Amino acid sequence: MPQRLTEQKRAKIEELIQEGWEYQEIAKNLKISEKTVVRIKKELAETVPELTQTISENKYKRKHDKSQEKYLAKIKGEEALFEDIEEGWIYHMTAEEMKKKEGGRWWAFIVYPESAPKDWEHKITLLHCEWAHSPLHDKDVWEHDKIDEETGEILYKSGERKKAHYHCLIKTEKPVSYKQINELIRPLTNGPYLQKCLSLKGAYEYFIHLNHPNRYQYEKDEICRFNNFIIETTRTDRIIICDEISQKIVEQKWTKQTELVMFYKGQYEYMDVISTKAFYFRELLTDNYRTKNGRNQTIEISAKSIAHFTKSLKEVNKYGTDI
Repeated sequence: MPQRLTEQKRAKIEELIQEGWEYQEIAKNLKISEKTVVRIKKELAETVPELTQTISENKYKRKHDKSQEKYLAKIKGEEALFEDIEEGWIYHMTAEEMKKKEGGRWWAFIVYPESAPKDWEHKITLLHCEWAHSPLHDKDVWEHDKIDEETGEILYKSGERKKAHYHCLIKTEKPVSYKQINELIRPLTNGPYLQKCLSLKGAYEYFIHLNHPNRYQYEKDEICRFNNFIIETTRTDRIIICDEISQKIVEQKWTKQTELVMFYKGQYEYMDVISTKAFYFRELLTDNYRTKNGRNQTIEISAKSIAHFTKSLKEVNKYGTDI
């Protein structure tokens, strides 16, 4: 006779089902039959129908996370591609950073002319995304010595000329994941991994070392822009950012403004939207607090908050300025 399930094991099965585990994984992990898992999943869906959507969403998220983990494992041994820790583009995101910043619209990357295809600019332009690249950085020098930790060999010395390269920025129409953007761009450039750009303005200014007077100053008119690239955040950008922040507040169930600010710390375009729409986001945080403490029965944004947001949108349409 099959062994009777304990309440504890059944509860664990239900927990894993709700987290989006496949029935084969659950059966293997808990050493039970797959039929048992399927049966309990069916009973759970019949007993609590509203869980069906949650299970489906969690299953998709779990597959997405596992895919990202495999990709990180794949590139783990390729850190040698990242050559200048001072400039910030040489490290790839950790698993925790990827979890916090799964998607983005603004990405920064490096292209080395000696290893890139001759038509790399044309190929990227055909993606129909706004993008730009710096003047050729062929006068940059290393500001410190680099020694191989294993062999003790000096890889380069302070003052030596760096390999010529371009700094690039690309804006995608919709948020894409770290994995998606790298699989899209790297085959076209044969270059290092892309990094999420925390500030369009800051990255664009670095094209010519604007705020780095001790480094070589490149000419602004040598910056190349494609597909109507605009450095300022447009009205559409700001509305999308506002929507992203709103969704993140709801997903993370934040109740304090400090949680919101610390998450977006250093992402200046996001912080600008947060500061200008402070009242609106405060209402969302308050709704989460009330829900968490059982002080309201429905989750809704107050009429005052909606009116405030709507007024801002009307001002945009009237004056054509950013909100």
